[in-house]
Amino acid sequence: MRQMTDVVRPDLIVLVMDASIGQSAYGHTLAFEQSVPVGAVILTKMDGTYAKGGGALSAVAATKCPIIFLATGEHMASLLPAYEELSSKLSAMDGDAIHLRSKRFMVIMDSMTDEELDSTDISKLVLLQSSRMQRIAQGSGRVQAVLQISEFQERRQ
Repeated sequence: MRQMTDVVRPDLIVLVMDASIGQSAYGHTLAFEQSVPVGAVILTKMDGTYAKGGGALSAVAATKCPIIFLATGEHMASLLPAYEELSSKLSAMDGDAIHLRSKRFMVIMDSMTDEELDSTDISKLVLLQSSRMQRIAQGSGRVQAVLQISEFQERRQ
């Protein structure tokens, strides 16, 4: 890969990653980053479980570069521009802050049921039961973080 980069000299190197690898996306992205300078990330198969969202956060944390597209499947038609707001917020943070936020979100998502994770409107499921929201937030210490995940998923839909 380095040899190709030396010959071609691309303006932008984009890492395209299957998001279903979940948390291992962090190590995968770091290994790629050590070979060539990653300028952006495209995550495919963002249509399923919570591990995929965690993989996206891990990829951004590892490279400190923006997610430019998200794909909900394997075909070009499923490729959508990523939310600039999320990318800009994460890229403005330092590596430690991103890592801490990623861990917090992972703990929250691990505390959620499959129904809550697969729902297109988490806020309706969780907000109707404030005690449930408190239990989900126990590991992260903040209800606000649970609300952030809910808002992000609603915008993604």
